[in-house]
Amino acid sequence: MISQDNEKRYISKYIFTGNLYKKYRTYASYLNTLNITKDTKEWRLKHIRGFLYYLEENNIKLKNLKPQDVYNYMKSILNLKARTREHRAICIRFFLNWLNDNKIISYNGSTILPKIKCNKHENIVTYYSDEEITKILNSINAKEINGKRDLAIILLFGRFG
Repeated sequence: MISQDNEKRYISKYIFTGNLYKKYRTYASYLNTLNITKDTKEWRLKHIRGFLYYLEENNIKLKNLKPQDVYNYMKSILNLKARTREHRAICIRFFLNWLNDNKIISYNGSTILPKIKCNKHENIVTYYSDEEITKILNSINAKEINGKRDLAIILLFGRFG
């Protein structure tokens, strides 16, 4: 079960009322039936509270929730770190699936916010060897106008990183 103290702490940040609050409580009860950790439940509810607060602030009712409303919310959080946006998308996708299963909306979250799989542990090259730089520079045809532009860009990257 999610503790009432934690819930009050989070709810005080995001105030929403009426039907949104009722759906939030029903969703919280649903999460309590799942075999997931207490931290995962609280994490999901935290992000859903932010989403519901956005809906309340924009006078959007769940029964009228359109995919564009979800996209607009995701645009509104572009200032957050990529990992935080990803976490919110996961929680909202799960919430939208629950709304769809309960016939509140006619689409599911996976359609609106599809999973994008990537290797998060893949290293990004942060430097090139002298040999690699030579290969890159030699691949540019500096006799053509586009080649001169490309060479200038590569030299700037090489100089300033």
